Amino acid sequence: MKVKKPRAWRAWRKIKGVSAPELIQAVKAQLAAGHFMVGAENCVPHPSTWLNDGRWGDEIKAKASGGSLDDWAKGGDAS
Repeated sequence: MKVKKPRAWRAWRKIKGVSAPELIQAVKAQLAAGHFMVGAENCVPHPSTWLNDGRWGDEIKAKASGGSLDDWAKGGDAS
């Protein structure tokens, strides 16, 4: 679903001093670390929010251990 696309585009155009590849790398690193998983602690921010808040500079937390959703669905122990 595409929502608030014009707002995201305006936020994108306001960014100075950070290249598109740097932003893409930040998104990839945050995805790999589980920052965008929907749950009690994490959420998926709208692109405009992510850009306006300078979230590409967020510290990358280590991915939480405990297995994956697939492990849980299979009834297996994640450890």
